[in-house]
Amino acid sequence: AICCTIAQIVVYTTLVRHRQAKASDEKLHCLKTSHQATNALMNVVFGLCGTYICLTFHFQNPDEPILLASTNYYQDNIAHHVLGYESFTFIVLAAMQVGYNLWNLPVGLFLVNEPLTMIFHHIFVIFTCSYSGYTSYGSRIHVPFFLGMYEISSVPLAYVNYLRDYKDWVKANKNIQVVQDVCKLLFALLFLGIRIILGSPHIHNIISATYWALTTLEIGSDGFPFLGAMWMGFALLSHCGLAALQYYWAFLIIKGLYRMAAPLKSKAL
Repeated sequence: AICCTIAQIVVYTTLVRHRQAKASDEKLHCLKTSHQATNALMNVVFGLCGTYICLTFHFQNPDEPILLASTNYYQDNIAHHVLGYESFTFIVLAAMQVGYNLWNLPVGLFLVNEPLTMIFHHIFVIFTCSYSGYTSYGSRIHVPFFLGMYEISSVPLAYVNYLRDYKDWVKANKNIQVVQDVCKLLFALLFLGIRIILGSPHIHNIISATYWALTTLEIGSDGFPFLGAMWMGFALLSHCGLAALQYYWAFLIIKGLYRMAAPLKSKAL
């Protein structure tokens, strides 16, 4: 969270000085751009790290469901699915996501007015990632995919969101319009391919495993089993909330693709 704040301050200060922004609306625009730039940077870091880990595990042992989730593996090794993979790399990745969303939540809520869906997304991620990073029941087998590779699709989205604030410039420049359309299409393909096609089995397994752990295992220690169970319950609800958001956004993306294709159909006819 501290690193994200420092990065945003550096970008914001640079933009204000470069654009000589003095009016409040100009400074707000610089603040929004610095938020987008920081998000893009963090998504690149998470996406590359997660993709590298997923591909490395997959090529070393294709049967290990780090990249391609396996229902059979989940059923046969459910305890290891919930309790295993206490790797330092996996824990650090989860902790980094907690810090990133602890920064993103107040900035999005109070400074740049993010949509309500994104605010809920930040809250859900904080619960799920804190459970993966700070407990023994974190289903860390999914960490590289959900907390890393997942974020690859957000990189082209950051550029699309940036261009939305420069509609007149985009309309006046055909090359920029082409770049914008390519980024939209790339985002759609990455989102649907990674988060929906590859992600759906992961979503099923992590929700099922968390429910199994909540109803089967004696969670918690040192006389606080209720707090452990409550924490896992929040994590389970957050898993479900995040899954609902992914499918809702997928629906919006498919609608957007249809709108992009409709003018092409009419021209062809």
